[in-house]
Amino acid sequence: KLIYFLPLICWFFIFNYLLFFFKPSGEGGNIPNADKFIHTILFMILTILGVFAGIKYYNQKKKLNSYLRTFILLGILFAAITELIQAFIIPARTGDYADFIADSIGILIGYYLFTKTLSKMPINLKKLFLKL
Repeated sequence: KLIYFLPLICWFFIFNYLLFFFKPSGEGGNIPNADKFIHTILFMILTILGVFAGIKYYNQKKKLNSYLRTFILLGILFAAITELIQAFIIPARTGDYADFIADSIGILIGYYLFTKTLSKMPINLKKLFLKL
């Protein structure tokens, strides 16, 4: 059952590389605040993979709800920590409260998109999706 978390773990490593070590050239070119959009997308993908793993792993609704609440809260805490690390530890990076907001929005969008999409699926498609 832990295999359900493999995509999340893989993305987590890619994600951390992008956040801490990847230095984009030009900071989004001529698009203002492009980095905020990228932060939102990165955290949205992280959340979708985490929610999917939790749904596949936990078969009791009470445990799943507890997992989802914890995952969202830890995701927001992780967003804050990543900005603090970028601000105070990594010399080539800067922390930004607007990035933290974008990260948190990405978490909420990811959770909303996944759960709403799943709840609106026809039952036969939902069963097929959850068998993956």
